[in-house]
This record gives sequence, structure tokens and C-alpha cells, in this order.
Amino acid sequence: MEKSNREYIANLDLKEIRNHNVIRCQSNEGIPAVLIRNSEKSSDTKQRKSDHLLLKTNVEIVVSNDELGSFHIILCTTKNEEIIAHFDNIARYLFLKKDAAMSSEEIVELFSSLVSVFKLSPEKNNLQMQIGVFGELISLHYFYNNNLKRIVSLWHKDFSSKHDIELDGKNRIEIKTTSSEKRIHRFGHNQICRKDVNVFILSLVTEPSEQGISLYELFQLTKNLVQDARVLIALELLEYKCGITDLEKGFTSGFDSSLKSVRVFLADKLPHLVFDEEKGVSNVSYDVDCQFAVDETAEVFASWQ
Repeated sequence: MEKSNREYIANLDLKEIRNHNVIRCQSNEGIPAVLIRNSEKSSDTKQRKSDHLLLKTNVEIVVSNDELGSFHIILCTTKNEEIIAHFDNIARYLFLKKDAAMSSEEIVELFSSLVSVFKLSPEKNNLQMQIGVFGELISLHYFYNNNLKRIVSLWHKDFSSKHDIELDGKNRIEIKTTSSEKRIHRFGHNQICRKDVNVFILSLVTEPSEQGISLYELFQLTKNLVQDARVLIALELLEYKCGITDLEKGFTSGFDSSLKSVRVFLADKLPHLVFDEEKGVSNVSYDVDCQFAVDETAEVFASWQ
């Protein structure tokens, strides 16, 4: 293998790199890095670069003149401490957790998803966003507790989607969270009045409490629970977007009380305005008090277990 396809790393435990597929380390220049063992026989080296990350595939790792095999290496090239912290989280929950070798195709595809995490600007002190995200994470625990892990894997497949979870071509889930005493949520008219799809509403009421779990702690708890790589990346993206760090822990509420507050409604059974859409009129939204609708049980999701 050509010298250009080699990466020389000092201060690396040879026993660790021989016994594991994923190693957290630093390059000789002190840049945070993750090594992922190459699962295929290939000498084709490629590079992918973003503002803060650099990927090199099929690199021969050399430590103290010992060639230790072919690895992919992801480097965090920024000095921004918050971004480095999220890079460490990705290493811990996404790569080290599974300790799995990967092919070049797999790591390139995953890298493309990782890049999106670091393209955003944190929105600090955005309380309403944090309350909404708190509710979404509690919802994931609700699905796990009801043996609906498949639904968790479908969460935020596309952040630009009109609904939070697309179960299939015909069914959607919209998650709504409020910190007020009444179960009142704001809906876009076309979120709940759809003729082409069925919409389930997952409603949560979460009360601010200093004795509860912080959004930061809830993120870590959820990441320990999740196995799906795409969902883990989405969690890291949201955590970064919310401006959440170990110092900025964000919105705090009771975990158990929030989980117990979850109610499921059929959108077309909720109170809503009845009118024919007027040409040229869009983005109609209004508040809906869900207490005037009959709630369902988790059994309505049985088809997606």
C-alpha cells in the first residue's frame, strides 16, 4: 500500500486495536478521531470532507512501525468545544456501542448523514423548541414501553416531512407537547384534516420541574436505549440544534409524569374547523383542546409492531 494511504498514530494501545473494531483516539496532530475497521478487502482510498469532519476510507493504520490493518478514519477538524463534544457523543453511541467493522460503502453513506449534524447552528434558550423535543423523546420511550420499537426506527426519517413519523404510505403520527395545564395544542389545518392519509396524534402534557430530568439527561437516556444508527444521528442533530450540552442542560420536567401523560387520538376525531379550502388561502392553524375527544390505546399501533 502506498505511503499516502497510511495513517501514523502514536500513543495507541496495540492490544485495544487488535481486539476491537472501533477505537477512539487522536491523530499525531492531536485531532480527535475514530477508527473503524474495514470489513472488506479493498485498497481504494477515498476522502469526504465537510466543514468540521474529514473521512478517509481504507487507510492502513501504523503504530510504532506495526501495520495493523485497513481502517476507515473520521477526524473532527474543528477546535469548537461544543462540536467536539457532539463528535464524542457520536463516537460513543454510534460507533463504540456496536464495535462493528464497516465497508467503504457503509461508512460513506453514514458520513453523509453525520455531516448534517454539524451544518446547523444551535438555537440556545429556545424554550418552546426544547419542550417540543422533550415530548418527542418521551414519545420514543412510550413506543419502546409498548413494544413498538419498529415505530422508533421510523421517527424523523425526513425532518422536512409534514408529520413526525410516517408509518407507511397511508398512516402518520404527529407528536404534540404542551407545558400548560390543559391539553391544548396548535395544529395546522392540513395536519389533522387529511383525506389522503390517516393521522394519529400523540399528545403529551409536561410540567416544568426542577426536580425532574433535564433535556440533556433525557437525550443521554434515549441514546442508550436506541440501536438504530439513523435515529442516533437524528438525536445528536436535535441535541445540537437545541443548544444542549453538559453545561446547558435545557428544559427540565418529570420523566414518569410526562410518560404517564401520553394520550393517543385520531386526528379526524379531534375538534376541528370544517370548511372547503379557499383558493389562495394557506397555512391555516388553530388551537385544539383534546379533552373534547376520546383517546385511544397503544393497540391502534399494533400493525407496526
